[in-house]
Amino acid sequence: QKGNYNGTLSELDKVRNISSSRQGIELGHTYTSVLKKAVDGRFDELVGLTKAVLQKGNYQRADQSLDEALVFARGYPVYQPDMTLVDSLRRMIAGQTYHALLAAAWQDKLDRNKEQFIRNMTEAALTARNAGLEHVAMFDSLVRGGVVPFLNELYSTGRLKLWAGEPEEALGYSQKASQLADIMGITQLPALKAQQDELIRLADESLCSRIRGELESLIGEASALLRQNRFDQASEVIIEARELIYSHSFCGLSTQQLNRVTEKYRQPVRWNEMHRTALQQIAEGDYTEGIRKLNEAEALF
Repeated sequence: QKGNYNGTLSELDKVRNISSSRQGIELGHTYTSVLKKAVDGRFDELVGLTKAVLQKGNYQRADQSLDEALVFARGYPVYQPDMTLVDSLRRMIAGQTYHALLAAAWQDKLDRNKEQFIRNMTEAALTARNAGLEHVAMFDSLVRGGVVPFLNELYSTGRLKLWAGEPEEALGYSQKASQLADIMGITQLPALKAQQDELIRLADESLCSRIRGELESLIGEASALLRQNRFDQASEVIIEARELIYSHSFCGLSTQQLNRVTEKYRQPVRWNEMHRTALQQIAEGDYTEGIRKLNEAEALF
């Protein structure tokens, strides 16, 4: 019956089941042709539902309906949906979503609901970016009147953290501001860029100054431990110092001073390592290798 695509598909499923359960029965061109027409008809019905709810402004239900249509189509490999039509509907859904988010953001701004305002603006910006939509005047107005002031607050908080001796936290605020500005497409606004560059520069200087002090302290501690022949503890401090250098390479740190300290005690440190390994081997029952390692250690002096 014309238009009863679900019924047709149900009958075709029965035919397929019979074919697969009995030998000698093959599904021919007629079956495939009828199947394609039925799937195409049912897919068109589902897409029609998507269009209908979209015309009513129910973009969330439209998005769900389109997903359901695509899930249905994927169940029939012989059928390929019109992806140009699908993309067009996605773009229309994105458009309605975008405008709804802007309307919500506008109300958030009036209600002074800052966090929700930023969430809705972020989602609106990402929706537009992903769908290739052009921003409207309302978006630009909300960015100027709400997002930019919010970014200024982030930079202000970052400076306060910097003055409080917390450069990592300052950099965290800088990163948060930079990410939001990028989403909004305003990273090159002179006033914002100047604050971003200055905060990063000052935070890096403060952080690197502190890191250099920590490194000097670790090197001093390692040197003292080596002089006391406390090689195991010194080794742990040396490893910590090297990790500090490598994890903060942007500070221009060098291993030169640390290497000078360790070079003085290279042989004693090596002897200690070999001696410790030998004793461990002996404790584990490997006497031959343990004694050999002890003799090798003693040969260093």
